[in-house]
Amino acid sequence: RDLLVGRNKQTEYSLRPLRCWRCAMSSCVDCVGLTFDCTYLSWIGDGLCDETDAYGLDLNCAEFSYDGGDCPCYECDGTSMDCTYLSWVGDGFCDEPDTYGLDLNCAEYSYDGGDCDGCLDCQAALFDCADILSWLGD
Repeated sequence: RDLLVGRNKQTEYSLRPLRCWRCAMSSCVDCVGLTFDCTYLSWIGDGLCDETDAYGLDLNCAEFSYDGGDCPCYECDGTSMDCTYLSWVGDGFCDEPDTYGLDLNCAEYSYDGGDCDGCLDCQAALFDCADILSWLGD
């Protein structure tokens, strides 16, 4: 796989293939399962949000503390939020705007990690209620 390396703050990037002949000695796995040289962990908290689309390496998940706070987190409605609230996912409480002031009840957050029921179709598959319920009565 190719990783974008040689980044600088002026957004000039060069593409260089990462050879895995050293991977056995110091390999890590990013948020989407890509194996990379652990030296890239220095990118965490460097002020740039490292996501697959941006730099070829995804450090935007809880395991890497959302790239050390470099990446924003969003509620289901697109409102930005402090990423520490993601610890509320799956905590036993359904986090919706009218209950706790935070909206984590959508497919992106697996209906608050199962804390919210979501909607079921005829085959008992979960879907985002907002997508279908807007059709009722039309």
